[in-house]
Amino acid sequence: MAGKTVYLLKSSQSPSQRGHFALYIPEDAFPGRGTLINVVGTPMTGFQLETKSDHDPGATQEPYESFSLGQVPEASVATMLQLAGTVRPPGISQNFMAPVDGVNNRRCQEWTTDFVKLLVDRQHLDESANQIIQAARDPPTWGIGLNPVVARGMTLQAPWTSDTALAPTLRLGDASSGLQAGVINGSVSAKNYHHHGPTRPESPPSPSALIPFGRDPHFINRRSILDLLDQKCSQRGSWTALVGLGGVGKSQLAIEYAYRICDHSPETWVFWVHASNAARFEQSFRDIANFARIPRRHDSQVPLFELVRDWLNQRQKRWLLILDNVDDASFLVEVQSGSAQGIHPTHIIQVNQMDKSDATALLQKKLENVQNRLEIRYPDSDIVELVTTLEFMPLAIVQAAAYISELAPRCTVRKYLEQFRQSEPERTSLLYYEGGQLRRDQEAGNSIIITWQTSFDYIHKTRRSAADLLSLMSFFDRQGIPESLLRRPSGEFEDTSGLIKHVNSEYGSDKEDSSPQCGQNEEFEKDVAVLRNFSFISVDSEGTTFETHSLVQLATRTWLTTNNQLERWKQQFIRNLHAEIPPTGDYEHWETEGDEILDEDFGARTRRYPQRHE
Repeated sequence: MAGKTVYLLKSSQSPSQRGHFALYIPEDAFPGRGTLINVVGTPMTGFQLETKSDHDPGATQEPYESFSLGQVPEASVATMLQLAGTVRPPGISQNFMAPVDGVNNRRCQEWTTDFVKLLVDRQHLDESANQIIQAARDPPTWGIGLNPVVARGMTLQAPWTSDTALAPTLRLGDASSGLQAGVINGSVSAKNYHHHGPTRPESPPSPSALIPFGRDPHFINRRSILDLLDQKCSQRGSWTALVGLGGVGKSQLAIEYAYRICDHSPETWVFWVHASNAARFEQSFRDIANFARIPRRHDSQVPLFELVRDWLNQRQKRWLLILDNVDDASFLVEVQSGSAQGIHPTHIIQVNQMDKSDATALLQKKLENVQNRLEIRYPDSDIVELVTTLEFMPLAIVQAAAYISELAPRCTVRKYLEQFRQSEPERTSLLYYEGGQLRRDQEAGNSIIITWQTSFDYIHKTRRSAADLLSLMSFFDRQGIPESLLRRPSGEFEDTSGLIKHVNSEYGSDKEDSSPQCGQNEEFEKDVAVLRNFSFISVDSEGTTFETHSLVQLATRTWLTTNNQLERWKQQFIRNLHAEIPPTGDYEHWETEGDEILDEDFGARTRRYPQRHE
């Protein structure tokens, strides 16, 4: 589901006035054109709600600052417009020369603060939006005639103007630590906006947190990972990468760890940086500069990243910087594409799926509200069976809980299981579900299918042969995939065994036929490395067979179907089997007891080959 970023715009016509607040949701990249929500008027006449559907921030001459408040689903923009009409606009001030108090003397900043609080209460935005807007507000007496006129700080967004290397930017200070939730692949270069505006002296705020997600009350304490994370990040100048399959819980661990730092070390700054692309990365650093009121942040001669880096590296500051969604960090660091070069193993924490007890506890907690509301209890055996079916994958479990909760009482854990097992299309439909507040970045998606397919798209674009290898693997049994069957050359053959008919009945057909070519040893190893770096596959201790997840195989076949490639890879799978299995004999007469070629549920069994009747 596409997400829209909500920005707070703060502008002023004069240094002596209080800043004007407005919420802005661009259609595409910031600033662009989009929806503006604000109140307009004066303390003497009162204010009224004003919305614009095709607003262009660049069309105004007023300098402004921008703060990212978070993301909402595209469908939520209409809801936000409706909710804006429920927040009372400020009326005529009883004493417009008195300090702003939010009751008798309210202006646009106070209305916007109330509106954002409502959006947080309705779970359109996370609690961090309240913190950001409070930090951006002017003091109660500012700009209402009680203070001498002093130049105030504003930011005017302008086109990209200069390059800034980011490798030194991310060098952490001696008293600080860093955390990355994702996998780094690619090479570096980024740019920064230059902006203009007068400045005024500002009091530096106390250390606080800029976290775009609320704390999960249902968080399951994966103690071994959090303890290891705390151990590594507590070291001076350290940094750590959480690496694992999408949806395995890396961001959730990082969110919980960030809040624990806030609890136990209130003198520590905590910052969350969206690192999915250069534009969001830069906006996050701009948010840090504004949130922390870093001096000279509006100086067009001072590069943004160097400014934030130097501020972070001041020895008297303790801070934690979290980079989220770092699947494609080509704009961050110089590493070989598809590898983890540059990340020393001691800096990596591998995050796998939950164990059975943690997965069971997660589903029970997520279903607690609906069970209490309906005064029912789902059988423990059904809960264990469902988390096992979902391979203990946290995102899939939370998806299932959200689906069951939304449709209850017509849907139960048992009914979900039955529907999931009906057919591959049913499984796919359930895993596409994106309901619920899952505390994930909108670009990452709330569906495990969409999460993985985003990675498939990236691999297909950057290393096609690795995507081809995963496509072929999606037809095997998830365990014990022999390397020999993956390296078989392609070629046409006569389907004397009826294999194609059998596979068509299992996976369907898109009627497209093409023959991929297997690469040489070095290229094959590079493909394997890419898939291992994304945690889509693993290798056994002897390095001769491969293993993947059945849900990954399902997502891959769904991606192939969407891109009209299912038939191609089904044919290639059969060719490879045909080259390994004796070429004569009738498939339907092969012994299949315990040695089935095709798994009756998800994939094809290849650990043992069927014996041909002579």
